[in-house]
Amino acid sequence: MVILDRNNGEVLFANEALAKMFGVESVARVAEMDHTKSWVDQAQFAEAMAGFGRKELLVNFEAHRRREDDSRFWVLMNTQPIIFEGRDAGIIWHAYINARLTLDKLTSAIENISDGFAIYDLDDRLEFYNSKLAEMYGLSDEDLREGVTLQELRELNNKRGLYAGGAQIELPPLSERHIDKDTISPFADGRTIEFRQRQINEGGCVILFSDITKRLRAEEELRVAKEQAEAATEAKSEFVATVSHEVRTPMNGVLGMARLLLETPLLAEQREFAQNVVSSGEALLTILTHLLDISKLEAGKLDIDMVSFAPAQMITDTIGIMAPSAREKGLTLTCDISPDLPRVLMGDVNRVRQILFNLLSNAIKFTDKGNVNVAISGAAGDDGKCRFVMSVKDTGPGLAKAEATKLFAPYAQASADVARKYGGTGLGLSICRRLARLMGGEIRLKTAPGKGCVFTLSMALEIGNENDAVVSLPNLPVPGQDQSRNLPFAPRVLLVEDNSMNRKVAIGMMQKMASETAVAKNGQEALELIISQGPFHVVLMDLHMPVMDGLETTRQVRRLESSASRTPIIGLTAAATRHEIDACLEAGMSDVVTKPIDPVLLKNAIRRLIGAGPADEGAEKDEVLSFDPLRQL
Repeated sequence: MVILDRNNGEVLFANEALAKMFGVESVARVAEMDHTKSWVDQAQFAEAMAGFGRKELLVNFEAHRRREDDSRFWVLMNTQPIIFEGRDAGIIWHAYINARLTLDKLTSAIENISDGFAIYDLDDRLEFYNSKLAEMYGLSDEDLREGVTLQELRELNNKRGLYAGGAQIELPPLSERHIDKDTISPFADGRTIEFRQRQINEGGCVILFSDITKRLRAEEELRVAKEQAEAATEAKSEFVATVSHEVRTPMNGVLGMARLLLETPLLAEQREFAQNVVSSGEALLTILTHLLDISKLEAGKLDIDMVSFAPAQMITDTIGIMAPSAREKGLTLTCDISPDLPRVLMGDVNRVRQILFNLLSNAIKFTDKGNVNVAISGAAGDDGKCRFVMSVKDTGPGLAKAEATKLFAPYAQASADVARKYGGTGLGLSICRRLARLMGGEIRLKTAPGKGCVFTLSMALEIGNENDAVVSLPNLPVPGQDQSRNLPFAPRVLLVEDNSMNRKVAIGMMQKMASETAVAKNGQEALELIISQGPFHVVLMDLHMPVMDGLETTRQVRRLESSASRTPIIGLTAAATRHEIDACLEAGMSDVVTKPIDPVLLKNAIRRLIGAGPADEGAEKDEVLSFDPLRQL
């Protein structure tokens, strides 16, 4: 409250509440203030003071006031004339108008947002808008006068040719218009405006107008960049697959001839040379396989094949393959299988075995003395799934934290010394982790210098029905073991192969498997031989050939045959991908062997298909494929 002299406006009295309202430290400071500056609207100040001097009463007079720090507030002023200390004076009460202050702040906020804003009443008449809306549409204050209808504004914009393509925008009936909806409208100048309309409680609607041109442009650039990145990844994947195919074809000749050479009488030094050629070729194939694997994973082209499998049998089979390598280094290779492990699980057995094979290979390679242990458990959870846990522990040198951190990165190895000493691409563990995550699992490493390494694969797998057929894995050749003797007898074999070197390799292998081998250089020749000289007991079919490829040739052969008599056809392919293997089987092939051809796998496939006795080293009696799952994706 303040008391003023009516004649000269002198402050005669002020209370502490007024001092606090104006943000000054004392009542005395109120008298010293320049009250002319305390009014935001000077015209309003002049009006109020003129009425005060005429002894007019101010009743609920709303005034916008200013403090010395330029902060502003609204007050409600009421006056009453009095005689104070013998002087003609007037008392003025001040009260905050919080609602008006809130409205002022809200109006200021709406005015400063980056979007256009408008409120329409129930009759679609404009009640309020901000300057951004006028700027966005190029409209004047007259165009946006209070009470103008949305339809009138839309007609004005149509006449101005505002919309892209000269479109004439028509509004739906008023009864259908005040609903929550979002609309996008392209403008003729290249901009795109998004309208977000929402109903309000009092009736009518509020509309927010956003210029989304930059956002759409950024989204389009992101989409194009994403497509280009995907195309680059696809091109890289196709390139790697092509290189793999092109390298595998001559490698089939190199390895094939070296293996045939090992079947002949050789001096000890000559045998060592030939064996080194085979070992080096197989190492090169491992590098190719890793490159192909990582490119397929990056391109998202790897699917998980869920089948029933026996986990204990898978573990013991894989350990059996790796045992000779461990013995050669003087290592003890052990296996602990928990009694809680279900007999049958549902999962991608080839991927699980690939991970185990890689972890075991690394453990044996990097451990110079001691032992390597494989432990597997699988307790059933409340959800009916098995928590499958498989760990590989070694007594190797172990790793420092910095080395372990980068171990799962592509193309990374623990150190340069390790890369020089042991070689490799540094892709194996990266592939294993990606495969694990693709199956919903994870691989973790626990290690310390001098403490060895423990790699643990954990994932949730469905428990299979023990009555379900269990997929058996192909029996892989054990390193260092001669399995090429006493090969089974196949009466008549037809070899279909366009590459001369590959023909020589296959014919060399067939000399110990078949009494007669006919040769065709393409699918058309093969069909002619089958018609004129058939039947054959087995057909070895290359895939990529001139005139007629292996897939079409297989389809033609199946059309010629009766359902009761089907010639076994084994596909030979250098493209070691799951997609190509599936294509072979869908075309009607009985089995697939990948190049470079492993004579043991080929021999087992022929034995099984023509019923010429059991395959070597306890090969499975169930119907299985002969391609090596560790070489293909």
